[in-house]
Amino acid sequence: MKDKKTSRKRLWLYRIAAVIAAVVIWLMVVNTDDPVTRKRISNIPITFENTQVFTNNGMTYAVEGDIDTATVIVYARRTVVDDITAADFSASVDFNMINDMNGAVPVQVSYNGRTSIDSFSVVTDTIRITSENVISETFDVNITTQGALPEDYSVGTITPDPAQVIVTGPDSVVSSIYSVGAIVDISGASEDITQTVELHYYNFRGQEMDLSEYGDELYISDDTGVITSADVHISILYGTVVPVEYQIGGTMRVADGCVYTGYQAGVTTASIRGPEDVVTSMGSIVVSSNDLNVANADSDVSVTIDLADHVPAGVLVEGDSLVDVVMYVERLVTNVYEIDPEDITLNGADTDRYSYTYDGEAVTVALTGIGETVDAVAAEDLVLSCDVSGLEEGTYQVPVTVAVPEGCTLEDDVYAGIIVTENETETESGPVGSGSEDMERSSAGEQSPEDE
Repeated sequence: MKDKKTSRKRLWLYRIAAVIAAVVIWLMVVNTDDPVTRKRISNIPITFENTQVFTNNGMTYAVEGDIDTATVIVYARRTVVDDITAADFSASVDFNMINDMNGAVPVQVSYNGRTSIDSFSVVTDTIRITSENVISETFDVNITTQGALPEDYSVGTITPDPAQVIVTGPDSVVSSIYSVGAIVDISGASEDITQTVELHYYNFRGQEMDLSEYGDELYISDDTGVITSADVHISILYGTVVPVEYQIGGTMRVADGCVYTGYQAGVTTASIRGPEDVVTSMGSIVVSSNDLNVANADSDVSVTIDLADHVPAGVLVEGDSLVDVVMYVERLVTNVYEIDPEDITLNGADTDRYSYTYDGEAVTVALTGIGETVDAVAAEDLVLSCDVSGLEEGTYQVPVTVAVPEGCTLEDDVYAGIIVTENETETESGPVGSGSEDMERSSAGEQSPEDE
């Protein structure tokens, strides 16, 4: 009985061993015909989630090494492994899982393919993040020119649109920008230039910076939105030299007892630049009398004139356009001269018939002018004359003509008292042939009969 039970037990053991052997043999056959193998799959795009962790805090982030893809090693049957690609995986980084704004964050990878695989391992299991503040800075757009213009032409105003740009991005990048601008070629231009130029960015050494490598990290804008270029207008000006004319107003309306004597200006010609048609039509710069006026003035008047206010729109005055103008107003003085009547020349005297004498009173001449002019005139410098033609015997107040020196005026009319006396005739002086007649003949240069 005991032998019978032992035989049954052995029979079951043999059966189990056979099953195990069959399974092992099956596995050996399967693995021999379609074994599990491994494959390295790269370039799985990494999606960055919850980036607002940085942006909400005014920051930006960067991945050390610029890593933006993940790599896995997949294990699968040889018959299917070759069909597995990066598209069967998805990778992501959730910034909500970062503990330090400048630290490591895990890369989550999942398999989404339809083909069955045994397993996979992630090679790129973490990435390191660095962060920094986002700042904005405003830069003037500087336009420089290159090339030569024709003779007599020059560059006027340079107007970029926009005149300023705002660069927003990582502190380290924005702070390294020193200037923004562009270069425009003006060679041979004789008319205004308008063109669109690409903006360039330079560091403090003057080296151009390539901002394209920062991609979406940088935002360049003006008050209208994102920009990459600017419209530039350059005015080309024609230059020449013109005289400056000063119109003095109120010269006849200075204060009583004063006289306007002239002006002195610091500039008599000016170099101007502007549109050629406008400049060539200008004969001069005329400074209006509204700005230069001596009405009611009793002393010198000094004013500063800006020539830029007296040229047409679009015309520039080169150099310092401010001019000092002095208008001279001097007080008048009156000098009185006593003239001996004997020094008066008689014009038209009939000396054959009349004798002319003065009433003995000195003739008074009053001259008015500015002090230095009148004071330079002496009594002996004055030339006086009067016309006595047609006057018969009698006493007269005859108008005296005075040769007035330059810069002086005669204050009052001048008169001289003249006595006209008729000369004695031969009848009145004695008989014919008397001694007196002989004296008259002698004084006249005639010879008497005895001399003959």
